Amino acid sequence: MNTWQLKNPLDAILFDCDGTLSQLEGIVALAEQTGQQDYVAKLTEQAMGAQGLTPDLYRKRLDCVRPNLKQVEHLGQLYIDKLSADVFETIQILQQADKKVFILSAGLWPAVALLADYLRVPRIQVFAVPINFTKQGDYQDFDQNSPLCNLFGKKMIAEQIKRNYPRLALVGDGQNDFEAVETVERFIGYGGNFYREKLFNAVNFYIRSTSLSPVLPLCLMKHEIEKLSKVQQAFCLAAEQWIIAGQVKVS
Repeated sequence: MNTWQLKNPLDAILFDCDGTLSQLEGIVALAEQTGQQDYVAKLTEQAMGAQGLTPDLYRKRLDCVRPNLKQVEHLGQLYIDKLSADVFETIQILQQADKKVFILSAGLWPAVALLADYLRVPRIQVFAVPINFTKQGDYQDFDQNSPLCNLFGKKMIAEQIKRNYPRLALVGDGQNDFEAVETVERFIGYGGNFYREKLFNAVNFYIRSTSLSPVLPLCLMKHEIEKLSKVQQAFCLAAEQWIIAGQVKVS
């Protein structure tokens, strides 16, 4: 058995959205429509790279953009158009292996929900930040009480999920994901879209490949993979090659 292989099976896998399931940082994509993308990208990197996410920082970003309902729904399609490599297959195989898949995102609920629909993740297993619009569909505000726009918000949500699914893995690319590291059995950093050295240095598992598929050998046991279809087994074997090739930090 390789040192990185699980000794006991997981119950559920939690995924970040922006920069993980999708190549996009959604708020930056929205900011491109107002010409504020550089400023918003800087704020986002503060949150994801070091500082963590706070309601004040969250509000600063949204105040720059003030997206309407149509723009937020379009963002959902952009998430889908810019999926990270091998995401769809990875999610389907995890579900086939009887793993619950959750999405934990500091993104805007309507957009994240559309991505979840495409990935066939039930909306009841999706956590994101609610946003309010006027009757005309103009931006009004966001739910400042959402744990996901606060420090340690993902840790709080993960603890809730853990009550029903005790053994968790979390896959994410930012500091707000890493805040939940002590709550999960296995934390997997992902740098295929945004490499963050601080996260790389802090974690035992870090995917450097653009493909998200190494999540499969890191989250499934050998006997679970053997129960999959031949095609799915071959996909998992190909995913393992990223680890063998040194594209995944394992320690």
